[in-house]
Amino acid sequence: MLRLKRIILLVTRLYLNHPKKRNHDMEQKKVTINLPSEILSMIARKREDIPSRVLEYLILELYRLGELSSGKAAQYLNMERFEFIRFASRMGIAFIDMDEEELSEDYRQATRVAEKTTK
Repeated sequence: MLRLKRIILLVTRLYLNHPKKRNHDMEQKKVTINLPSEILSMIARKREDIPSRVLEYLILELYRLGELSSGKAAQYLNMERFEFIRFASRMGIAFIDMDEEELSEDYRQATRVAEKTTK
């Protein structure tokens, strides 16, 4: 699994030649990788869907790692930004990545501001 993650991260740094969702404003590079056949069936049911699914997974992983903004990730996948945020959320990647302490502090600050504005 670690080897696969390394391959994915390496390939993510390049742009795949993505036949269905090509963004003509960006330079494209074609990349060939060898994957175990059982992984291919996990990626997509139809062979022709594999390049688009791999690109989606790569972009999602870069976004999850903080290497891409939601806007840039959306651009690479030819989506609106909020469409990408919803897509990432459905794939288990939260838009707001805060731990409990950060969330509690934001809540306390918002409560203080709300109290000041109602007085």
